[in-house]
Amino acid sequence: GKKTRIIQGERMSETKVCSKCGIEKERSGFEKAKQNKDGFNGKCMPCLTAYRRQYRLKKYGVRTPPQTNFYEDGKLIIESKKHGRFEVLYDAEDEALIKEHRWYIWKPAAGHGSNYYALSDGRGKTTRMHRLVMSAEKGVQIDHRDQNGLNNKKDNLRPCSNLQNQYNRKPDKRNTSGYKGVSWVKRDKKWQAQIVKDGKNTNLGLYETKEEAARVYDAEAKIQHGEFAYLNFPEE
Repeated sequence: GKKTRIIQGERMSETKVCSKCGIEKERSGFEKAKQNKDGFNGKCMPCLTAYRRQYRLKKYGVRTPPQTNFYEDGKLIIESKKHGRFEVLYDAEDEALIKEHRWYIWKPAAGHGSNYYALSDGRGKTTRMHRLVMSAEKGVQIDHRDQNGLNNKKDNLRPCSNLQNQYNRKPDKRNTSGYKGVSWVKRDKKWQAQIVKDGKNTNLGLYETKEEAARVYDAEAKIQHGEFAYLNFPEE
């Protein structure tokens, strides 16, 4: 006879009939549901998945990608209703690899940077274009030399540590001075210069003008951050 088991004092079959398709299947083919008497959902997994898909379609309608991709003059053009039109740069040798994905524009949350990046979602995994073209291993970060997250040409990309990536980052959008490492000290009514040294913020003094404080930051950044230093006055 059929295999049976005891659940809460009752003798129960190891199979169950789906309330949707009417087919008798092993209970392993049903989703667990504590609210049901036998502890399993009434619909088998294929029927339950189809039901949920129809429910989402009825509630939300057809959900099409909000961003479109097309290629023009060796560049990827991404048009987004939210962000606008962007050009993504890459090397010609990487075009075939890049065309295997559908890309969209992503911007970090407010206060965490002002850069835009090209990302792709597929099979539950998010891929960043700059990591894809550099074949970056897990744990290795990739820095954009010119701080343009959409310039993914290899001569603009370089492996780095998390700290080095922070060194070459643009000033935070919450920065009111407009210069990296410079902030206003209300109590002293002066501009303060600070820099990350050995992973910690180090005070570089107070100055009458924000430009003076910014140049002090630049001088120290060249020493502390080397080739990854973001300079307020790169032309000087």
